[in-house]
This record gives sequence, C-alpha cells and structure tokens, in this order.
Amino acid sequence: MRRVILFFLCTIATTHLAFSQNPFEEFNYQPKMGTLSKGKYIEHFDNDSIVRIGSVLFNTYNHQISAFAVEDTLYSEATLDPTVMSRWMNPDPLSDEFPDKSPYNFVNNNPIRYVDPLGLAPEDVIIQGDKEFRDAAFANLQSLTDSQLAMDKNGNVTIVESGCNSGCNEGQNLVDGLVSSDKVVTIVNSPDDKNHTIPFDQEGAVTTNEGDSTVEFNPNNTNSGVDVSGNKNRPSEIGLAHELGHSRDIANGTEPIGASNFVTPFKDLPDSERFQQGSFINNTLRQLTKREAKIRNSVENPIRRERGLKARKMVKLKNFRYESKY
Repeated sequence: MRRVILFFLCTIATTHLAFSQNPFEEFNYQPKMGTLSKGKYIEHFDNDSIVRIGSVLFNTYNHQISAFAVEDTLYSEATLDPTVMSRWMNPDPLSDEFPDKSPYNFVNNNPIRYVDPLGLAPEDVIIQGDKEFRDAAFANLQSLTDSQLAMDKNGNVTIVESGCNSGCNEGQNLVDGLVSSDKVVTIVNSPDDKNHTIPFDQEGAVTTNEGDSTVEFNPNNTNSGVDVSGNKNRPSEIGLAHELGHSRDIANGTEPIGASNFVTPFKDLPDSERFQQGSFINNTLRQLTKREAKIRNSVENPIRRERGLKARKMVKLKNFRYESKY
C-alpha cells in the first residue's frame, strides 16, 4: 500500500514540474510576467528549440547562438524621442539678422571651432560709432575682400558669401579669417588722425577675453607710410588692413616682442626730428618694434602688391644716418 501511495505522489510531482513553466496553458490564458527588460524582450520560453532574445536567435537545447536577427529601422517624426524632436521645434529668433545662414543652423555650421553657451549673436568683427563712420569703415573692410559681407544694425559683420574656396588673396584671408574667428575685433573712430590697434576694449580696460582687440581707425587718413618711391599717399583701406594685421596677431597670440633691425624711414619722421641743412637738428633714431616691422613686411606690403601699389619703404638699422637722408 505504501508503494502505491509513493508511486502516485511521484507521478503528481513529475506532472507538476512538466507544466510548471506555464500553468495557465490548459485554460488558454497567457499571463503577464515580470521580466528584466520590462517586456521588451521575451525572457520566458516554452519548449521551442530556437528562441529570440533581442537580436539573437538562441538554441535552448545546445545553448548556442544560431543566428542574428536584422531589423530595418525607419526613423520619423512619430518614432523619434520627444527630447530630440524639440531641438528643432523653433528657428533661431536672430535668424533675420543673418540671411546667409539657415535659421536652424548651430554655431555657423562650425561646431569644431565655435561654442554657443548663451545663444547670442556672433561677435567677431564689430564696427561701433555713428552711421557715417560705420558705413565708411564697412566700405573699407569690404574693399579688402572678394567675399560678400553684411553688417547688421548693431555693427556686427558677417560673411554672406565667400569669394573663393582656396588660394584666396592676402586681403581676403585677413578679413575673412577675422570675421570667422572666435576673437572679437572692435573697430571704432580714431580719437586723432592716426590709426592704432590695442588689446583693450573701448573704455581702456583689459578685455575679459584674451585675444580681443580694438582698432582705432580714421577713414580719412590717406597720408601715412612712405613707399619705396618716396610717396606718402596711402589708401585708407591699406591703413585698415595694417591695423587688422595687428589684430590677427593679438588674436593668435603671435605678436613678437622687442626691437627689430629696421628704423622709421627719413620721410616718416616729423620735421622737428629730421636733419635740416644749415641747422643743428640731427635725425632721430626711431627703431621699429618687431611687431610693427612684421606687419609692414607680411601684411601691408603683400596687400599693396596685389593692388598694384608700391611697397612701403623698409630701412634697415645699418642704413640709418644722423646727418643725411636715409
């Protein structure tokens, strides 16, 4: 009798184990089960030999991967994450000031060079002052490059269309490079008749962003810098290019320091500092700084040449004379 009871108990236990994977199957009911993937992938399997786990086809008998499932994914507005979609919900509210750029662009389509933590308008070359000065300074700036420039109501200068993609001339490389730079160049009306470039803001305090500069420019100054023929007439845009050369060195941190082996030419000295026949006035030795000599040689003279103008005169220190012209 005990053997019979033991036999029935073993039979019942075996039957229970065989159907324990899905005890509701006999009632044609598929219950919801808690899974690690929250139902995204099948984690409970019947007796099929091949089951799919994510993108893997797994053999439950030999515990080997049989194949990989390949899915075609089509992304649309309906399937994208809402947080991704919201990035392009609205155009840039400043887009009307920059017609050359898409209203949906980010950092002028150049995320390698620029960042935009505040969402403000780009400020690379800014012309400040009254309308007459801003228009005159912008005309001089435009004359240096073949690219089409634009200036908004706040004086911010941008490139509407590039004049060339490679082999650009000296003036275009200079202007376009500064407009596209992440450093700010502010052009203001000169307080005197001369042009100056300083690594300071308009109030005279050191700028918070190292590499920024202010150009004090006089559009009416056309008599500065004697050329190799002794002529001191110089177009105003050449004077602006000279100062922008200093701004580029300030932005790049490539301004040399110290005195050069060049001096101010005789004709560039004021009358009170030049040798005068029959007087006791000797020439004043004015040695050029390296930063000034560099700009005259590598910026101003190349731009003069490409415009068909004679080069600015460069006098070496060894040619200086106290009591004669040099």
